[in-house]
Amino acid sequence: MIIERADLYQALPFLEMAEQFDTTGGTCTAADLCAQADSFMGLIEGRPVMAYALAHRGPVAWVMAAGGLPVPGLDMTRAIVERATAQAREAGARQIAITTARPGMVRKLQRLGLSVTGTTLRKAIT
Repeated sequence: MIIERADLYQALPFLEMAEQFDTTGGTCTAADLCAQADSFMGLIEGRPVMAYALAHRGPVAWVMAAGGLPVPGLDMTRAIVERATAQAREAGARQIAITTARPGMVRKLQRLGLSVTGTTLRKAIT
């Protein structure tokens, strides 16, 4: 798979896949989250199969959203984590961070070297 920089609106159909696992309490869309991030697309034989958006916030590079199509034999999570980690390192970041509401994804990310460092709580302001 080749991963290359992409325009947000090219990547958005894949990034919007993450909205079904919203971690913002419904306050943001994928487009909102990724507007200030760098978007990347993964291509196999020239066909887009996935995308992610990476935002640098001081020493931390955040994967703001990610999504993709099932591809036999490809661990998309591993591919994203490995490439985003390399990009973050090249940009001088000291950490990569991912927020997820999926318990299974937490376990998978932990197997890839990430660790849980807190819990996010939200309250609507009315």
